[in-house]
Parts: sequence; C-alpha cells; structure tokens
Amino acid sequence: MSEILWVNPVGTPDFDEEAREMIDAVRAPHHTPRIRHIEGGPPHLEYHRYEHDALGPMLELFLEAEADGCAAGVIGPSRTGICGYRKTNLSAFASTDPVTLQ
Repeated sequence: MSEILWVNPVGTPDFDEEAREMIDAVRAPHHTPRIRHIEGGPPHLEYHRYEHDALGPMLELFLEAEADGCAAGVIGPSRTGICGYRKTNLSAFASTDPVTLQ
C-alpha cells in the first residue's frame, strides 16, 4: 500500500472532500490518498502573487509527507480549472505500478 499526498493549493478545506471523491473514483486499491490544503493559504490562484504565496507552504507539506513515508505527491488545482487537471493529476492514483517521489 502506498500513500500519495494531494495538496489543494488554497487556504480552505472546501475542496478536500471533492478531491477525495475524484481520487477514490479512479485510484488503484494499493494507493491511499492523503488530502491536504494550505492552512491560511490564498483563497485562489488567479494572481501570480497567490501562486508564490502558496509555494512555501506546499513544499513544507511535501517534505512532511516524504518524512512520513508518502510515496508521491500531487499538487491539485484550485477550484478554477479543476476539470482540466483531473486526468493528468489523477493518473498517479490510477497507476498499477508502484510510485516514488522523484
């Protein structure tokens, strides 16, 4: 069983359950999602400044997940553009191969 981190790059848990439902619909049984959002993060990523503000906290979440043994990590889209990212980002969860952080 490998755990994969999914980071919602916004400062609200409002999209965490939606991300979990999308992942559960396609994930292979041996992948377990760990869903996180950025506490106190930006409300959206419509402005480049918000993207830059989200970078540091996202890296901290990835480093924590790596130390805890997560096999991989995915930066999920903010609510804006979520449909366009589904196939690409969710492929890590659907893979039948083991995944590793690279």
